[in-house]
Amino acid sequence: VKIIPAPGNHNDKRLYGAITRESIGRVEIDPNRKRVYCMAVTTPDGRDRGKPSSWSATVDALASGYEDEQSRLIILSAGNTDRAQRHRYPDSSLTDEVHDPGQAWNALTVGGYTEKVELDTTQYPGWHPIAPEGDLSPSSCTSMEWVKNWPIKPDIVMEAGNMAISPHDGTADYIDDALQLLSTGHKFAMGKQLVSFGDTSAAAALAARLAAMVLGQYPD
Repeated sequence: VKIIPAPGNHNDKRLYGAITRESIGRVEIDPNRKRVYCMAVTTPDGRDRGKPSSWSATVDALASGYEDEQSRLIILSAGNTDRAQRHRYPDSSLTDEVHDPGQAWNALTVGGYTEKVELDTTQYPGWHPIAPEGDLSPSSCTSMEWVKNWPIKPDIVMEAGNMAISPHDGTADYIDDALQLLSTGHKFAMGKQLVSFGDTSAAAALAARLAAMVLGQYPD
């Protein structure tokens, strides 16, 4: 379900929860399918060190079945760090908070790690990957700044890709597709079948895939 309006238009932030509830209701017109819900749309607005928002509260209610006694697995992306600050890694990830509604207690919030550290040093001499292999992805937000009575997020991490540091000015750039994931492109029929993909949107998609595979194997 597309929840973002056409370019130039904006949803009222007070309605984010209602839009999410309506979107889930639309796909549940067919009640006989088992589903995993994945939402990679987040906002840095309304973050308050992990405190609930109207959006996260709605996600919590939908996930727990509080309103209709139907529990749901809702997978959320943790949100991405400020791209202009990623050269400060890992500090940029430790101080940039998980985005709303990722603070929801009952949802599965997905951050990113990376194993992608190989880049073409012949084409990009002097460049080096930001994150070491197996460490937190530069795009992944955390809850390190939250007060202790709120949840620890993200709940899990999946591959989110890496970035590289410029030897010229020390800035961060995606630069080499080898540092990103590969996915199908939205212009598939027009000849662009594959595109690079990354950050916590990719991590959330991988988590949804894993959850769907588990559900397929163990439907009960």
